[in-house]
Amino acid sequence: MGVRITGWVVYVVVVMMAMTHAIGVVARADLLVAAALPLGVVLVLALCWLPGRVELAAWGAVTVGILAPTYLAHGGVEYAALAVVVALTLLGMFRSPWFLVAAWVLHPVWDVVVPRHLEPPLTDLPTACVLYDLLVAAYLAYRTHRGRLTAFGRGTAKPAEKAETPG
Repeated sequence: MGVRITGWVVYVVVVMMAMTHAIGVVARADLLVAAALPLGVVLVLALCWLPGRVELAAWGAVTVGILAPTYLAHGGVEYAALAVVVALTLLGMFRSPWFLVAAWVLHPVWDVVVPRHLEPPLTDLPTACVLYDLLVAAYLAYRTHRGRLTAFGRGTAKPAEKAETPG
């Protein structure tokens, strides 16, 4: 693995760990809902500057790395939701990033629709997920719509600058 790729991998792991830690801190402070949008913005800003395919890989890792722990913590039918998130992530990376968008949209839907007992400090998690996850989904939808994120094996991602068309 090249030094540059290793650096990106380390960076993404650090971002995930920092984000997971920050979510835990704000949850314990009973600030999940208040911090949801700012944390979502921080996550987007932390990853938006990465080159196209690296950004896509980072979002794949973050999608599983941030969404999966909530499913793993509750077990039972939550494992089915985890399987859906993993499948959508893989489809998002290798078929179309729109599947990643779907994973981030469906996570708060699951949180709101499926009744479960959440112990403090996670009682506000469903509301926070609506804010945080839908912000991430909107960003991913924008990047995908603009052609900045493309699946592996599906052509090349557009450069940061708008490509000129011959004319």
